[in-house]
Amino acid sequence: MSLIETKLPGYGSAAGADTGDFPYESAAVVNNWAHLAGNLAVSLALDQVRRCLGDSAKISESSHQWSPEAAKLIIDAKEGLFSARLDLNAYWGGRAAESFSSYVDHLIDTINNTHSIMQDMATLTDELRGTVDETYSRGLDFIKECATGILDAAGSAAQSWYTLWGAVCGAILEILSTFAESVITLLQDAIDVMRRYATTGRQIGEKATDLHVPDPLPSNASEPGNWHVNPA
Repeated sequence: MSLIETKLPGYGSAAGADTGDFPYESAAVVNNWAHLAGNLAVSLALDQVRRCLGDSAKISESSHQWSPEAAKLIIDAKEGLFSARLDLNAYWGGRAAESFSSYVDHLIDTINNTHSIMQDMATLTDELRGTVDETYSRGLDFIKECATGILDAAGSAAQSWYTLWGAVCGAILEILSTFAESVITLLQDAIDVMRRYATTGRQIGEKATDLHVPDPLPSNASEPGNWHVNPA
């Protein structure tokens, strides 16, 4: 059912008619009365909740890129370097071995810095997804509460709609106005929070830009004559 479709509003339990994540039946009740009242701000508020807040899939996809599983690959690489160095030091010595060991320290520093940035981004995206989901949930609650309030104000289905509209117009207008104001405040609060997330994201991005690309392996570490087998 289209949210901008206008028809005579139905009567009954809006909550009982809701299916799926978005309460289309409740939204239709709210939207229909909003059009009859000439309050297009309500229809826009409905559409904002449905379009802007209902899709957290992109955030979830982004969050997955910074998930603990992704960060674990970096930790595994660091542990692999530790293990390789221990094995090497057990059997090899000389200037090349010392140079290689120092180079491993350099790589581990880079890995630690990268892992820290990934953790920061994972935390940020998780918090952002939580904010979107919470805001969307509250928006849905507003829709359902508004529809229930309208139906309660409308009264019995046995009444003539024309008589009904004249009798409860004031009450329904107030309910619609409260709904629009609540959604606007909800969106403004969410925008303020997301703006702070954006600032934090830029700061993390700056840290990522400053990450030091590992230097090449020192040349003396690749000279065979600089490697010596440790005595048994």
